[in-house]
Amino acid sequence: NHAFDRAYINAMVKDHAAALQLLDQRLIPQATNPQLRQYLEVTRAHVAQHLKQAQAVQNQLANS
Repeated sequence: NHAFDRAYINAMVKDHAAALQLLDQRLIPQATNPQLRQYLEVTRAHVAQHLKQAQAVQNQLANS
């Protein structure tokens, strides 16, 4: 179902963007443990990549 696909990918884009904002504005800056900070930075990179992929799918669905 095309409507479901659009709703799903829109939610994924929104949620990944919110996760990046949380990582950038609160979690990474407040991390005092070096191992935790490194883990959060690696996680941020993964979330950013997932967001790019979700945005690409979102654009494909918008143009189909």
